[in-house]
Order: sequence, then structure tokens, then C-alpha cells
Amino acid sequence: MAMTGYDYNYDFQVREVGSEIVVTNNLGRTAAHKEIVYLGGVLGVVEEFGGIANGVTGRITPLSADMEITTAQVEATDTFTAGNDIYFLSGGSGAAGTLVDIPTSATVPAGKVTAEFGTGGAQTAVVFRPFNQGGEAAPGRYAKV
Repeated sequence: MAMTGYDYNYDFQVREVGSEIVVTNNLGRTAAHKEIVYLGGVLGVVEEFGGIANGVTGRITPLSADMEITTAQVEATDTFTAGNDIYFLSGGSGAAGTLVDIPTSATVPAGKVTAEFGTGGAQTAVVFRPFNQGGEAAPGRYAKV
């Protein structure tokens, strides 16, 4: 298991243990390398070094419970607390999606917060363990549909 840091892209870090899948980007914009995305019913991380252009297929690593993810891809005005659930809200064609603290009909469950950076209402990053997709997701919704 390797820990890889990517300071240039959302301060993303992941302990990589999974496999990759191929998805088609339908976001209306290029999904950046190491960006968390929800594509093809799967919550994952873009693995293509040049990103995945809109309308093109590319590789993502699905998030799974054996990962621990640190990322600044968060809604900075939210308040994340260790032990609470975290959710992913797609940014669509306008911007990268963000991790948020409150579920809505537009979010998918992402995982459990294990640590946070910054203060409530001014968060800078979060550490979380993803839910197993299609199984251990928050009540009522699954990360893989």
C-alpha cells in the first residue's frame, strides 16, 4: 500500500489499494487528475494524468472503505466533524464537485469523516474513509446505483 500526495490538485492523498474502471465523462467539462467525481453511478478519483475530457472515456479508481482520503475538495463554508457522514455534490459543467456536510437529493454518500482541517465554517480540507459502494452507504442512498 502506497501513500501518494498531490499538492497541486486539491491537496489530494490516498492510500491506493483498489482497481480502476473506465467511465465516460458527461460533466460538460474536463475532469482533472485526482479530482473526486461521480460518473457512471460510481464515486471515484480520476486517474488519467491529463484528466478526462468531456464526452471521452477514462479511468477512475472507485472509492472504497479500505482507503483513507485527504482532500481540499470541500465546501469551505461547511462544518465537518470526525465521526459524521460526508456527502459528494457534483459541480456539473461549472466546477469540480465538493464534499459537503449535509445530504440533499443531489448528493451521494461518500464516507465517514476521520479528521478535518480549519474551523467550522472555514474548513480547508478533510480526511475521510469512503463507504463501500453499493453496500455500507448512509441510510436511504447508495454511492453506486
